[in-house]
Amino acid sequence: MTPSQDIIVQVIGRAQQCGCPKAGAIEPHSVLAGDLGWTPIDLHFLAFDLEEGFGIEFATDEELSWRTVADICRAIEARLNPKTAVAA
Repeated sequence: MTPSQDIIVQVIGRAQQCGCPKAGAIEPHSVLAGDLGWTPIDLHFLAFDLEEGFGIEFATDEELSWRTVADICRAIEARLNPKTAVAA
């Protein structure tokens, strides 16, 4: 499943607002720890902000499984559109 452009834009915007490292260089394919230098704490703060913004919840172990920005976007879309995620 390819995340929608709208979700990608929102995730990047929220990462920039949260002060995540290298937030200005984010692309969907960016590797969170490698390309962006994000720590698990950075990711947790972003996940908390995304949960509030989208009205969804993530499990901590799911947050730790994300490797790219696209992984985060797909997780959001799976919660917002569960039928689409199952079909994909």
